[in-house]
Amino acid sequence: MGIFDKKTCSICGGEIGLLGNRKLEDGNLCKECARKLSPFFLERRHSTVEDIKAHLAYREENAKALQSFNPTLTFGEGRTKVMIDSAKQQFIVTSSSKWQEANPDIINISQLKDCKYEIEEEKEEIFDKDEKGEEISFDPPKYDASYTFEIEMDVDSPYFSEIEFEFSDEEPKSTEDELYKKLLRGCRELQHALMPSIYGDPALEPELSSQGGGVELVPQEVTEEGEWKCPKCGKINNENFCTTCGEPRPGKWFCGKCGKENYGNFCSACGNPAPADQIITR
Repeated sequence: MGIFDKKTCSICGGEIGLLGNRKLEDGNLCKECARKLSPFFLERRHSTVEDIKAHLAYREENAKALQSFNPTLTFGEGRTKVMIDSAKQQFIVTSSSKWQEANPDIINISQLKDCKYEIEEEKEEIFDKDEKGEEISFDPPKYDASYTFEIEMDVDSPYFSEIEFEFSDEEPKSTEDELYKKLLRGCRELQHALMPSIYGDPALEPELSSQGGGVELVPQEVTEEGEWKCPKCGKINNENFCTTCGEPRPGKWFCGKCGKENYGNFCSACGNPAPADQIITR
């Protein structure tokens, strides 16, 4: 067979155009069938026809499940969003405003192995000119800088293991910019919403420690069962409020009215009071 011979899709049986073939390990895939694959699926070339058929069957079931997916929390300052269904403990990652039609993969939060963020810094030195018009460095040197916030998720799925995207389309120019602080807090809030047992609540204003160029949360200190250390003054307590400064006890609960995940006695989104039996101490 010649390189320009017509080919047939091994999935749908349709004729594949001149530049429309997507090669499989033991067959061919047309553009229309390829569009139905998960955007995070990167092993198409090493997949068999049967692998692709199984994947497309999964995608059809995913589309049906999306009909009852109800996002209660949304994260992301750019085109790509993370939407969480708090009641079902599921989330999606999508760049489409019409996400129901785009069929984003529904992922159980229990499938998430880690959710990290990285801040990529790009710097370019700004030069002065001497009397001869030649470029010289300022003393101390000056730079133009920009910062990109990137999210990396490790997922336990038979079809993909990693999801990477930029948290924002905008790039702050300084670590002191309000945008930089907003994006940093947003990344931390996303971590906490998805993996609260690992990443602490930014609303509690925990201390930050820098390691390897990144930033991670220092976990809330817990003593014996039922006791907790006040994040504000350090007092050890066993009541719902600090006996020294009145700080509320850190406890996690989901608002029954709007689905917001909270720490404290009232929902930070709608003001709904927290049921006493839903407060969980860390």
